[in-house]
Amino acid sequence: MDRRSWLWRRKSSEKSPGETDSSGSISSRSERFSDDQIYPIHNPQSPEVTSKAVLNDEDLSDNVRTLTEKLSAALLNISAKEELVKQHAKVAEEAVSGWEKAEDELSALKQQFEAATKKNSGLEDRVGHLDAALKECVRQLRQSREDRDERISEAVTKKISEWESTKSELEAQLVELQAQLQNARDEATSSADSDLWKKV
Repeated sequence: MDRRSWLWRRKSSEKSPGETDSSGSISSRSERFSDDQIYPIHNPQSPEVTSKAVLNDEDLSDNVRTLTEKLSAALLNISAKEELVKQHAKVAEEAVSGWEKAEDELSALKQQFEAATKKNSGLEDRVGHLDAALKECVRQLRQSREDRDERISEAVTKKISEWESTKSELEAQLVELQAQLQNARDEATSSADSDLWKKV
């Protein structure tokens, strides 16, 4: 047995049963690939080892391709999620901005409402004062009218009383004058009769 065959058998016997082309890890494949690179001239006439090395290269390329595809898919997924996060952040910013704007509008409306309420309260107070003043004016007008009517009534009553008193006095004077006139007539008649008798 030559040295080349012994080295090849030693490398073959050192491989575990689990180190197949389909289940071996990348590190074990790399180690086997490195071993094949270390001893390429010891088995130039071993097609089995050369075939396994080619298969390991293909598996490694497939694994690299698969990992690359998975990495690309993961990157795309991350990009999509980042875009979604950006959209959510934008929506959240717009919501916060809208909320702040609504709060500002609500504050402005509250201030307007408070100002209107204060103004309305002032107007109600003024209306109350005006209503009280109007009622006082009506009361004073009614009182003045009643006082005027009472004064007119008293004046009319006084004038009527004075007129009746004057009328009574005039009637008494008239009766007295009529009596005096009648006496004067009687005296004149008596005097005329006396003179007539004297002449006769």
